[in-house]
Amino acid sequence: MVLSGVIGRFIYVQIPRTVEGRELSLAEVKNLQNDMEEEIQQNPLANEELLQIIKDNNVKIGSSRNSFINNYIQNRNTLRKVKASLKKHQVVGEKADEIISAVRNEINISNKISRLLKMQQLFKYWHVAHLPFALIMLIVVIIHIAITVSFGYKWIF
Repeated sequence: MVLSGVIGRFIYVQIPRTVEGRELSLAEVKNLQNDMEEEIQQNPLANEELLQIIKDNNVKIGSSRNSFINNYIQNRNTLRKVKASLKKHQVVGEKADEIISAVRNEINISNKISRLLKMQQLFKYWHVAHLPFALIMLIVVIIHIAITVSFGYKWIF
């Protein structure tokens, strides 16, 4: 039962949500990604090389069925390329940190888009598997209480 709960929590966390906890649709997440891309493009220090690196990363994430580990390595390489591009164009300090933070957010959103449909489907299957466990535990608790009370156990409070 505990393992089922841990798996369910992992799947639940992977589905993007609003501040209120409402599940975001694919269109809403793509809008967030477009907003983030526009924010990066409007930054006066973002150059064409940087924008191409980000675009290439999004294409790789969106088109392939890479594992989580491969995506992680790919994202690390993208961040390394972004940092090298910024250093090459002599963008350092707070301005570079601002751009890197925006790129990290954009990568995070791209990853959420690539996992969204799969995680929603897994969450539905998880509910089917988890419900019997929860009902069995409820029945066991009710039987436990009934047997305890029937044998005369009294509350000490």
